[in-house]
Amino acid sequence: MSRELGAIQHDPEMQLFEDAICLVFFETELTDFSGQHDRDKLIRISRKVWKKMSENGHEAAQQIVGRLPAGLQNALDEAIAQVG
Repeated sequence: MSRELGAIQHDPEMQLFEDAICLVFFETELTDFSGQHDRDKLIRISRKVWKKMSENGHEAAQQIVGRLPAGLQNALDEAIAQVG
């Protein structure tokens, strides 16, 4: 996995595509996902998604996170903090 991720991060077009997919997940799927899974799984999956994103993707995601309900914001903040 890390080998593929490294290749994506060195290809700007592929990284842009990866960022877009991750942003769509955060914006359109995360709320439903959180209702179907426990907090630990939500944090674990969000952390994996966050790791796939570029710095530009992170900036865009922060805007999305700011519009989410407080409970989801807190879970994502925790996930992001764990990525470092």
